[in-house]
Amino acid sequence: MDVVRSAARRILDEFRHDHRLSPDSLTSAGWEGLPGAATPATVLLFAARAVLQVRQEAGADLREVVNAAIGDEGERAGTESLALALVGDMAAARAARRRGPRALESVVALLAALIELEDVSEEEIDELLAHAASFAAEEASAGGGTGTRGSRRGSEVGPWDEAEAGWRTADLIDLGGLRIPRETGISVELNEGGTPPRLLAVTVRKEGTALQIQAYHSSGEPQWEGARDRIARDVLSRGGEAKEWSGRIGPELRCVIPVEADLMGTRHMSVLMLGCDGPGWLLRCTVTGSDAESGAQETWAYSYVEGVVVVPSYVPPARPSFSPTGFGLTPVPPVQGPIPLRMPG
Repeated sequence: MDVVRSAARRILDEFRHDHRLSPDSLTSAGWEGLPGAATPATVLLFAARAVLQVRQEAGADLREVVNAAIGDEGERAGTESLALALVGDMAAARAARRRGPRALESVVALLAALIELEDVSEEEIDELLAHAASFAAEEASAGGGTGTRGSRRGSEVGPWDEAEAGWRTADLIDLGGLRIPRETGISVELNEGGTPPRLLAVTVRKEGTALQIQAYHSSGEPQWEGARDRIARDVLSRGGEAKEWSGRIGPELRCVIPVEADLMGTRHMSVLMLGCDGPGWLLRCTVTGSDAESGAQETWAYSYVEGVVVVPSYVPPARPSFSPTGFGLTPVPPVQGPIPLRMPG
């Protein structure tokens, strides 16, 4: 990894000193090798993203940061799009991928400009690249490359399946189809749905954030991508906004939804939609309040979802139902679709 980090440093220095990249440098640092191994390209990409995320979480507007860093007005529009891609905008990231080496050169240019803008010392550059190299190696070994933790679900982080071992020592509240972390300062409310009404979701609240969690049976094929598309279409049909982002748990939707109109006009609410495919289940989470508005990756909602355990095998006690055969009462089989819950006991 020191070799990869050193190569990334040479490419960055070459650009900072000469404002150009040699064809050999671009080839050695191309996008090839993702996600199987860390490359100089991934090190530079993660370094640029780290600087942008620090600025964003400090409250800076990315467009203003780019405007301050990039002097050439003609380059700003493309660089703004690149900056959005680096912090998670999946549409912008797909466009950057299509640009190939040109996108890499833009990443290096943006990183060099940010280093000059922030007046980063040579020692701090080495520390930044060391951090980025470590992160790139971690993602590559996990089969990732997007910088999310979704690729390590079930082995290092949750959400967990009941058959996996990572949650065994955690302090959890048993709700039947879900087990959720027991934490100081949270309130827990079970939500009914369906006909007849059954307990199908749980809402956990903490310090200005509400997190609703619901799990569904699935055939084993990934369901979250299709669910995201349906949610996005619904939000857009209601006059809202829905953007697909690469987040801490995986692809997510960041939505702005109109909720009511008054004398001051229409009020809008930020909603973060998280999802995760597991073995035979789909977990969907809706975040509202301060964590949905912050845009930060290290908020309470993300860490709480990572501690959730899905129990697809849970079957609630049989409910009696009249038997048309005349032999009395028969148990009703569990409904397919949502994984049912129960009151903690």
